[in-house]
Amino acid sequence: MRNIALTLMIVIALYHIFEGVHVRPAPVDFTGFPAMFGVSIYAFMCHHSLPGMITPMKSKRSLFLLLGGDFMLILALYLLLSCVGAFWLENPDPLFTLNFFTPWGLASSKALSFFGYYLALFPVFTLSTNVPIVSITLREN
Repeated sequence: MRNIALTLMIVIALYHIFEGVHVRPAPVDFTGFPAMFGVSIYAFMCHHSLPGMITPMKSKRSLFLLLGGDFMLILALYLLLSCVGAFWLENPDPLFTLNFFTPWGLASSKALSFFGYYLALFPVFTLSTNVPIVSITLREN
């Protein structure tokens, strides 16, 4: 579900950029830098699952390379999404998925409207699926 949302956001933003809707990004503003830490921790929040994934592995020789590659792939996708968003939107909504929401009657196609609803509700899906995972993990501790 997350991979679908990430791919949809990148593809839709690239579509808008190639259609001619793009802006020149503003210079770096360090006032929002502290908020980045909370977002980064949530984006890379898999540390509670690592012991359960690593313990049953028989060979841990390539573990560092495997996890490092995984985190580098995640970082590359988030950087791609950030750059695409910076060149597409002048004033993005703080909840990035809401930038893709277009009400039914105003969208250029029903597919874009459907994907917009999916992306607007994506944080609800994510948070509601994280609660059982974290509660099971904490129960086992």
